[in-house]
Amino acid sequence: MITRIRREWRCLLDSPPGKRFQRRYRRTRDRRTRLYEGKEHEGPRILRIVLALVLLVIGCFMVLLPLVYLPFFVASGAIFASESLTVARILDRTEALGWSAWTKMREVTGLSPRSAKVIAAMLGLLCVALTSYAIMR
Repeated sequence: MITRIRREWRCLLDSPPGKRFQRRYRRTRDRRTRLYEGKEHEGPRILRIVLALVLLVIGCFMVLLPLVYLPFFVASGAIFASESLTVARILDRTEALGWSAWTKMREVTGLSPRSAKVIAAMLGLLCVALTSYAIMR
C-alpha cells in the first residue's frame, strides 16, 4: 500500500502543471475499471471521499495557525480530484494561475529562481515559528 501511495505521489509530481489532477482522475478511473471490470464497487470510493472530508475538516480547524493547514487542504483536494473531474479541473486551473502569478512576481522583482526559493523557504520557516509561538502562548 505504501508503495502504491509513493507511486501515485510520484506520478502526481511528474505530471505537467495544469494537467496533473485531471491525469490523476483518469488514472484512478482507469484503475477502478480494470480492477472491478466495469462493475460498480463503491467501497474504496466512499472511503477516499470520507478521508478527504476528514482532512478538509482538520485543515479548517487549523486555519488559525499560519500555513499549518495547507498540507491538509492540498491532500484533501488531491483525493477529491481523484473522484471528481470538476474538482480536478478547478485544481488544475488554480495551479496554473498560481504558477503564472509566481512567474510574474519573479519578473517584476527581478529575483533569480534561487533567491525566490530562499525567500519562500524563509517565509515558510517564519510561519512555522509563528505557529510555534502561538501554540506556546
